[in-house]
Amino acid sequence: MIADKFTLLLEDLSKHLSIKLAPDENNSCLINIRDKIEIQLELEQSETYLIIGSILGELPPGKFREDTLLSALSANARPYPRLGTFAYSKKVNSLILFEKIEVEVFNVENILGILTPFIKKAITWKDALDNGRSAPTHEEDYLSGSDTTNFFGE
Repeated sequence: MIADKFTLLLEDLSKHLSIKLAPDENNSCLINIRDKIEIQLELEQSETYLIIGSILGELPPGKFREDTLLSALSANARPYPRLGTFAYSKKVNSLILFEKIEVEVFNVENILGILTPFIKKAITWKDALDNGRSAPTHEEDYLSGSDTTNFFGE
């Protein structure tokens, strides 16, 4: 049952993005964005929420990890509306960004309206981590503005 609903959602997203999306053997979908970052889509077990997630980078023990986690906690403390929640995964020793979207409330256009700024935020934070910074030099408001970046096309 989960696969059916998730497959239909991915088919709708595929039409809007002009790319092929399909669930894998784990009933999730991993999207490689221009070889910069991977975004995982997954329908949680109760079929209520679509989970969008991305591993931003490994955090080795020490001051860098502490500073990064403090920056992530500070970003999580921002008032709503804010995009994404940061978490730390012990399993992969990495900073994670995720968002939960209630499937019954949002249509595909709404999901795309969240997915694009989510990707922009994930890339911004990943670039900072890859360059030895614990956070982006300036935090943008990813939900506002007229940025029409297309991560899925040419």
